[in-house]
Amino acid sequence: MTKEGSSIARYAIYARYSSALQEMTSIDGQLRMCRERVGRQSGVIVNEYYDPESTGTTVQGRPGLQQLRDDARAGRLDTVCVEALDRLARNQADMAYLYSELGYYGVDIHTLEDGPVDGLHAAIKGFLSEMASSNIGNKTRRGQIEALHDLRVTGPQIYGYQMANCISENGKPIRGLRVIDPDEAEVVRRIHRLYLDGMSPRQLVLLLNDEGIPGPRGGAWTADNIRGREDKGILRNSIYQGILIYGRTKSRRHPVTGKRSFVRLPREEWKIVPAPELRIVDPETWDAVQQELQRRRHRHLAVFNPYRRAAYPLTARIRCGTCGSHMIITGQRSYRCAARRLHPQSCSNNRGIALEKLERAAVQQLLNWMRDPHHDWTRMFSSAERANASRRRELKEHVEEANAGIVRIVAAIESGVSSTSLRDRILDLERTRNAAAEELGAIPDSPPPHTPDIRNFVTSYTDHFRGTVIGGERTEQREQTLLALRELIASIHVRPSSGPYRVDITTTPDVPAILGLIARHFASCSSMPGHTAPGTGPEAATRAVRG
Repeated sequence: MTKEGSSIARYAIYARYSSALQEMTSIDGQLRMCRERVGRQSGVIVNEYYDPESTGTTVQGRPGLQQLRDDARAGRLDTVCVEALDRLARNQADMAYLYSELGYYGVDIHTLEDGPVDGLHAAIKGFLSEMASSNIGNKTRRGQIEALHDLRVTGPQIYGYQMANCISENGKPIRGLRVIDPDEAEVVRRIHRLYLDGMSPRQLVLLLNDEGIPGPRGGAWTADNIRGREDKGILRNSIYQGILIYGRTKSRRHPVTGKRSFVRLPREEWKIVPAPELRIVDPETWDAVQQELQRRRHRHLAVFNPYRRAAYPLTARIRCGTCGSHMIITGQRSYRCAARRLHPQSCSNNRGIALEKLERAAVQQLLNWMRDPHHDWTRMFSSAERANASRRRELKEHVEEANAGIVRIVAAIESGVSSTSLRDRILDLERTRNAAAEELGAIPDSPPPHTPDIRNFVTSYTDHFRGTVIGGERTEQREQTLLALRELIASIHVRPSSGPYRVDITTTPDVPAILGLIARHFASCSSMPGHTAPGTGPEAATRAVRG
């Protein structure tokens, strides 16, 4: 098909391959064969698009395909030539959408396998491609389970073991075998013994790092290496007791964003294989360690109160200015770098600052920034509103795309094409739509700010709270004020210096949060019966904080 006034069909060529294990020559081969076909069709190639190492199960994250769609929308193309339809998409919904979108812009699809593509062809190929993709996944899982039974590696390398290859009795190579590393295995046993003797994971980390023992990845040890989460870590990984487990989680790809996530499967769906040849820790020690892990966990949970107010309200915002790690309260009621306390060699920031000094300095910097007479609040609100308007458009597009996807899938199901994956995608699209709609509703409307009124309110607000925090005692009111002011702070960075505190404190205001505070204040004032002017007294400041 050609556009009006054009005698030569304008072709675009698209190529893609999925895995990093494939080579770029796959792209070159697809492009070369498509060029030859376009030459025989007496067409002209407008552009070539390709997406290396990109999955076909989603249209997201593929810049080549997105550029092709943009050029089709701009009317620069007549026909798209691909090796096969699964290069464009490997599921029904995306294939149907791309076919409809390109058709709407007057662009045909031509494949080397089947020539011109019509609607029925696209529907059938989309269904078969999705089935093929699912079959590949099933065969991959089956192969990994077989490898598990052969004690071969199906995941990342684990501390205490090394890779070993051998030749089978029939002369074929066997790759990926896992065997015990004697030196690392002794470290594993020692960690279990010392943990039972009362050492904490943090103490074990300091001991191993002081002795210069390389960690699992060759670097320093961390508490996660020791303790881990769920079934990971030296103290929890079941391989050390001679049991291999496969299938704890299942991956899924978001239909709109294309991002992959993992969900934990119930234990009855796991594949558990005994491997006594790989046992490093004896059963008695293993069971004792698991009981000790539970005992220490319950000890911590016994004193945990989910409703307890934060003891140090600003801690969540404080970072080490040298390495970027959190800073924590030590026994001297001073903030110090958490990374350095765990691994002294990981950060050079050895300075601390008293709790009260940091709180006073941070709040003083925040309030001074808010009172700065050079702020052009009207311009700041205008800039924020432009950003909000842009975000509203993005979220509305997400909602519309999700709704369109749901409509397409429902139409496919009503036409007789049904599968569990289609029903799952509807649920994913509904969650995406609802999340976007919720965020859309949370974006504030633009307030009607007037510079003098804003300055009066900010001055009143800062005056009301300055005395409570700066120079005040640690009362309930002071803690509540710090919690409110924390929401207006993006970050607090602490760096070594030669100043009076021996550190430099840099408080970065959260400008969107501050604008939101002001907007809520003016919105609440304008909604009051008989309102004549925005409130600027202490009562108004208190209302704004609570808002």
